[in-house]
Amino acid sequence: MAIIDAVPPDFQPACLLYDYALESLFKGIVVAKDPSMIHDLKLAVPTTHALVALSKEADFSITSTDEDNLDRLTVITTWSGRYPVARDIQKWHGVPLDRAAIFPLSIRSVAEIQELVARIPQEPENLPLATRPSINAGRI
Repeated sequence: MAIIDAVPPDFQPACLLYDYALESLFKGIVVAKDPSMIHDLKLAVPTTHALVALSKEADFSITSTDEDNLDRLTVITTWSGRYPVARDIQKWHGVPLDRAAIFPLSIRSVAEIQELVARIPQEPENLPLATRPSINAGRI
């Protein structure tokens, strides 16, 4: 086997996109399971960005590996994407300036995240909904 001398890829942009996609999916599942969250043409979705909390609220089963990856995705996206500077020193405490060190992604980590995404129901009929909301396209 030959060793290839190359700079490893920067997975930070992928982290940001995976986080945004997973947050949207989990929040979508939460709303789909409780259509009463839709009122006055607005959604009363959870305000957190914490993927582990959102996965639990969506009743989506995660492994300990998933939990570790979701926690790291949340930290890297929160502090490198959404809020590069904290408004509150307590929230900033413990977040290293070297954001890549938080989530030293490898091909294996990306594969683990892709496996998690593959387990999320892709079709609305596969979601355990309380009732199926009807959407009036004319009011959107």
